[in-house]
Amino acid sequence: MKIKWGIIIVLLLSLVLRVYRLGDVPVSLFGDEVDASYHAWSLATTLRDYRGHFLPSYIQSLSEWRAPLEMYVVAPFVGLLGPSTFAARLPMAILGVLSVYLTYLITNLLFPKKISLGKKHELDTGLITAFILALTPWHFHYTRNVVEQPPLFVLILLGVYFYLKACDKAYCYALSLLAFILTFYTYSIANLATPIIVLILLFCIPPKIKEVIKKNTLGLLLITSLAILPIAYQIVLGQAAGRFKFINIANDRSTLDQIVLDRNRPWLESPLLEKVMNNKLTAIGGGFISNYLTSLSPQFLFLDGDPNYRQSVDHFGVFLLALAPFLLIGIYVLVRNIKDRANLFPLLWLLLIPVGSSLTQGGGSHASRLFLMNFPFVVITSVGLARVISLIKEKIRPFVAVAILLVVVVNFSAYFYRYFNHYAYESSHVWQYGYEQLFGRSRDLVANADRVFINNTNEPSLYRFAFYLPIKPGDFQKDFTTDIPTPNLLPGFSGFVFGDKYYFGQADSFEAMINLIQPGDLYFASQRMEVPGDWDLEKSPPSGVKVLLTVRDFYQRPLLYVLGK
Repeated sequence: MKIKWGIIIVLLLSLVLRVYRLGDVPVSLFGDEVDASYHAWSLATTLRDYRGHFLPSYIQSLSEWRAPLEMYVVAPFVGLLGPSTFAARLPMAILGVLSVYLTYLITNLLFPKKISLGKKHELDTGLITAFILALTPWHFHYTRNVVEQPPLFVLILLGVYFYLKACDKAYCYALSLLAFILTFYTYSIANLATPIIVLILLFCIPPKIKEVIKKNTLGLLLITSLAILPIAYQIVLGQAAGRFKFINIANDRSTLDQIVLDRNRPWLESPLLEKVMNNKLTAIGGGFISNYLTSLSPQFLFLDGDPNYRQSVDHFGVFLLALAPFLLIGIYVLVRNIKDRANLFPLLWLLLIPVGSSLTQGGGSHASRLFLMNFPFVVITSVGLARVISLIKEKIRPFVAVAILLVVVVNFSAYFYRYFNHYAYESSHVWQYGYEQLFGRSRDLVANADRVFINNTNEPSLYRFAFYLPIKPGDFQKDFTTDIPTPNLLPGFSGFVFGDKYYFGQADSFEAMINLIQPGDLYFASQRMEVPGDWDLEKSPPSGVKVLLTVRDFYQRPLLYVLGK
């Protein structure tokens, strides 16, 4: 078999980009990442989530219920390598590389025609697509975090790939169905996105009925279908049902309040007409249209990205600006050849996938909920780029291809530089930097302390403390009783107790905190929540208190302290 060096080089590039400084950029695990990683470590070591549920089909965290597949994917890595930022993020980087390869395979199945670059050299559309995805900021950003999107994306691509391959082997239909079913165990947006993609697939590339009704294939399909039963219960009757109700635009409190306010303007003469023209339905419709158009806007795609600083790098869109012309050309090429339904497939995906996110609050520029747009974008862009190269005279095609390559690389290099030299540190506050340093550097202090008080109001601290100290998940399950705070749990301190010496909460005042600390105690204090003004306790500690450890941000401002007497 001939070695295809092009895709091997692209995959190696993808891997290097995604594992480079993976343990320290972003600068810390966000709270949801820590929560998922501790669940994963618990599953790897006890077969239970940290709340004690045995191999759950939906996972109970301290504040919410979560789809489980992300944790199951991370579990082997933290189980083998131990609880660390690098170990938790590594599987997502690997899934990122896998999705680049699957995109390569799918694109070549959809668009098998190759471009001649001269004697003995050809360029296939799949390789262009894989290269673009490898350098796409949106994909790069999310495959360096412990999030639901990488496993969701890989499963969607696997479903599409096996479906397209089913013409060779009938059982691929069963594998395709299994992959699509597993998406429901990844991220709530799959509840709508997966059926949309399946329907687009069935419409654009109808299944071979004779292959589907074969005895063995039908049996495999029935067995595979059983995989959906646990999550189907959660979606319809269980904890997954409540998530969409919480975030959908119909429950946007500010919109509903505005409707009530508008209806009670003193100058209105026809309350009935006002109800017809200004109601929940018109508000939802307007919000949906606004979200949908935003999701396809140049502002979101190429200029500013997601306004949530944790989900996008400032000064850059989610896609490279240099590729925008080729996206437009790709759309034109596919529309011109719309009679071929394979050409319709990425177009419908691009147009319909934003529907689910557009039904949610802020969904028009929510990079997490719109993540599946990566596939149609890179495929359509590669079609446009391939057409541009093919239209150029054969003798100068290689030079044009190299010139375009250089422009894309320069654009990505600017993003890459911004990501590692500015964003990594300027975004530290949204990544909740400091807890790994705080708990990781205080292990010996904690081991020798009589009582340990930990601020739990700046950010929820229990699972961070358990992951970074670390506390073995089996011990956590035994010691955990509640995280609901009790007023005046101790004189001057409200919170909850974990185990026999750990108290999570906050002192009623700075003076109460100082009085609470006795010889042998530790108090993990928050600068923002518990220290008056900009008082730097390390530089001028209060009388009778020792500052045993200070964690500072990258501007050298104090964030967190370990205090004792």
